[in-house]
Amino acid sequence: MISFSNAVKSDRLQAFTRALDAGSGGGRIRLYGGTQTTEGDVHSQTLLCELVLPKPSAVSVANGILTIGSPFSGMVLVNGVVTWCRLSDSAGNFVADCDAGGSSSTAVFRIQNEAGEVFAGGQVIVNQAQLKEV
Repeated sequence: MISFSNAVKSDRLQAFTRALDAGSGGGRIRLYGGTQTTEGDVHSQTLLCELVLPKPSAVSVANGILTIGSPFSGMVLVNGVVTWCRLSDSAGNFVADCDAGGSSSTAVFRIQNEAGEVFAGGQVIVNQAQLKEV
């Protein structure tokens, strides 16, 4: 096992925000249903919703916690259950993939309803966004 100091954790999170902020606009969070692909792979799954991050994306990085500027939102394109998401810069370059789910899940990205369902024409609104280095 390896443990990092808070300074190293913060540096890693700042590198993450630099990757999200690369390009001319804010980074993207794209929400998908189905099985999460292998890291960074091109896939044919249906995009449920795309969220555009503010630029710069970070409000603060302190004590190993990245706080992303909010609120931001995106319109749901088709009905579905969110199971994973891809984070990219504004040009669509891969930054990270993570699991997603409903409010009762332990996923990194959580939709407020228990099942993680989204409905076409609705909005996904992010009121709080934090990542913690562990």
